Amino acid sequence: MAKGWSNEEGHAPPGGIEGMRKWEKALVAVKQLGGCATRKQVEAWIIAREPKFNPNNLTDLYMMSVNARARGGYTQNKKPRRTDQGNRYDKLFNVGEATFELYDPVRHGIWEIYPDALSGSRFGVSVRQVASPVEEALAVAEAAAEQADFFDPTDVADARKRVTADIIRRRGQPAFRKALLEAYGEACAITGCNLLAVLEAAHIHPYKGAHTNVVSNGLLLRADIHTLFDLGLIAIEPETMRVRVSPQLEGTDYGKLNGSPLRQPEQNARRASPEALDWHWSQCSWSA
Repeated sequence: MAKGWSNEEGHAPPGGIEGMRKWEKALVAVKQLGGCATRKQVEAWIIAREPKFNPNNLTDLYMMSVNARARGGYTQNKKPRRTDQGNRYDKLFNVGEATFELYDPVRHGIWEIYPDALSGSRFGVSVRQVASPVEEALAVAEAAAEQADFFDPTDVADARKRVTADIIRRRGQPAFRKALLEAYGEACAITGCNLLAVLEAAHIHPYKGAHTNVVSNGLLLRADIHTLFDLGLIAIEPETMRVRVSPQLEGTDYGKLNGSPLRQPEQNARRASPEALDWHWSQCSWSA
């Protein structure tokens, strides 16, 4: 490796990747492929730069994936730790089907490697999630609801500004929302609600720039459904294109939506991407 070079941000050194360690090559490939890639894509990217690279070394993708059960069998992970401790090997998240994306604790939660005599791994450790972004978001929402019971007249103006800014942000980019309104006939894709004031442009795969503001990566959703969709409490089953609801919502009015068909645009080109819906589905721990 080049002297003084650091790969922490996932960039290749000036002299190429041949001097890098195996796991670093895999990490750089995912980074350079946009932050999300399949094992085959990673392999192709590396071999294009190092023809003699052995694809068997790509098991390091699982070694670096915070949620991969197999990571307990790697020497780098033999000691218990949490993913919020800054370990250099906690870099990826396995989203299924041999696909990996850069690990984001805000979206993926905190995971840990912990002692487990029944694990079957050679180091006697297993992997589990210790902090869920969904649970934390719900806790924040509940706390906010409780605080809303206390009225402070001196804060009304600031509160109105915050609410207005939040509505604008959540409705999405104007062009993106307009395209979804047209595609879905100005009605929520899940509930059929046609009140324009509460309809929002929801991204299926999180916003990562203008290229993700496309109709096939979006759904027109009522504001509350948008929130539940973002929290992973409501999802679309890709194989059936039907709404599925988390067990956490059983017994609520939202539970009645379970099994209802997704309202699809008439034009196939405007319909939600099955691949994007499959990705969102894979993020819901209750969908397994």
